[in-house]
Amino acid sequence: LSGLRPGVWEVGPIDLTVSGRPYHADAVSIEVLPRPESDHSYARVMSEISTPRPYLGEVVLYSLDLLARNGAQTVKLLSLDFGGLVEEPSSEASQEGVQALVDGMTFQGTRVLFPLRAVARGSHQISPAHIQMLIPSEPIRGHRSRGAAESVHWASDAIDVEVRPLPTTGRPDAYSG
Repeated sequence: LSGLRPGVWEVGPIDLTVSGRPYHADAVSIEVLPRPESDHSYARVMSEISTPRPYLGEVVLYSLDLLARNGAQTVKLLSLDFGGLVEEPSSEASQEGVQALVDGMTFQGTRVLFPLRAVARGSHQISPAHIQMLIPSEPIRGHRSRGAAESVHWASDAIDVEVRPLPTTGRPDAYSG
């Protein structure tokens, strides 16, 4: 069952016969609560970086999880800025299917892995990844419309990155970096 409208709903009773044996279940009441403005029961957007303090020139891995559940569909990445890091030109982003248990809810989705090179020393910030997704919506009053959906927006947290200069100790005398 999917609760599409807030309210108290009654399901059942039900009587059925399986292999000649009768079964009965009494009616149950189900309360559907209104969806809060920032409902996270349909989607999660999570990101992390393998090394938040890379050295200049070091390649790190940025991981972006786009997770959905309960009929969410059409996930679209809207924007993402890597700050003082750039996508590694010799390698492409890859993706893999994932399943995660978050706050007691099971989500399925995609993990996108971006190899990034630290190209500018100092403090930087990878911006929040913004996504758009279609989720089941309430039917328009007076119309029964299965499959109705609304477009919603979610964002990951920003990630702070401190790109360190290459160490000077232990370098060969002729090293120019």
